Amino acid sequence: MILCTLLALVAQDPVPLQDLTPIQASTRQPVRQEPMLVRSYNVWDLVGQGELLALENDLIKRVDQTDADAESVRREFAAFEAARSTAANALADIQSIMKANLEPAFDGKRHLLEALPGGRLLLLGSPEQHAWTRSYLDSCREFKGLIHVTAEIVSLPAGSLNQIMEERSGQVIAKAAADSLLLEAKSIVDAEIVQVSTMAIPPFRKATMVNVNQVAYIQDFELLVLPDAGKEIVDPVVAVVQEGTEMEVSVTPIESGRFSLDAHLTHSVLERPIKTFDMSIGPDKLKVQVQLPEVIISRLKGKFDLGLEEALVITSKQPDGEQELLMLMSVRAVTEQDR
Repeated sequence: MILCTLLALVAQDPVPLQDLTPIQASTRQPVRQEPMLVRSYNVWDLVGQGELLALENDLIKRVDQTDADAESVRREFAAFEAARSTAANALADIQSIMKANLEPAFDGKRHLLEALPGGRLLLLGSPEQHAWTRSYLDSCREFKGLIHVTAEIVSLPAGSLNQIMEERSGQVIAKAAADSLLLEAKSIVDAEIVQVSTMAIPPFRKATMVNVNQVAYIQDFELLVLPDAGKEIVDPVVAVVQEGTEMEVSVTPIESGRFSLDAHLTHSVLERPIKTFDMSIGPDKLKVQVQLPEVIISRLKGKFDLGLEEALVITSKQPDGEQELLMLMSVRAVTEQDR
């Protein structure tokens, strides 16, 4: 039966070719590729390359000196190394900030932005991305000064945020409203001012602020055998756990009086008292007590458009639900005339 069915299928008349709808290949439109350009941008003035070259020239002038002082040469070389490290870090910061803010957005599969020796950047991108790059670098050069970033952080009991604010996390509000919110938060019972910090940074650099406590605890015990004394002793193994706040920010001028703020915050809280549990060690089953710290970590990050008379509101609730975090960030431009 199966064989007869197969033969019947093979014996069917083929579909006439004229009944098939032909594929009109000529009507297909080719996919338009975005034009890509490769250009290099000299940013030596933004990264301190001029100072680096001056220090390098001073060292070169030392060549063939018969009365060179070894200590002074070491100091000059140390200054040169510090300037070289600063220039390399500044170039890496500009590269990182540009990748994060580039418009249209940077695509690692299609675009390229790499640092070149001598304080230059190589960009493979669209004409629009090159236009953004020129505008960004011009903004950096036009701003002659520093940007002060202030972060005020308050730890609050659970439920406090709903009582004092309607703003959602990540919202930008007027500076006067932010000052009022901060005063109200500080007036709450059991509110704790975690930190008030100000960082002064150039407009094309990253800055890191760290305010942490290191707490030692007994992680384990080791059994040490003393053959000469004919006895064993128990030696505690001490470790360190970290709590506090770490923040990394970068600020880019985007227009007169407005800035793009990129902020990354990590806030760690050590649960107290530190939990302990008993254990036995060695053949004599010596009783010891070790500690097991628990750290609750809140991480906040984002990029925001912020004016000089505005403040950024960032809130977070810790996983245990017992504490809430309020952070207000503001920027202040300090030009050379102000200093």
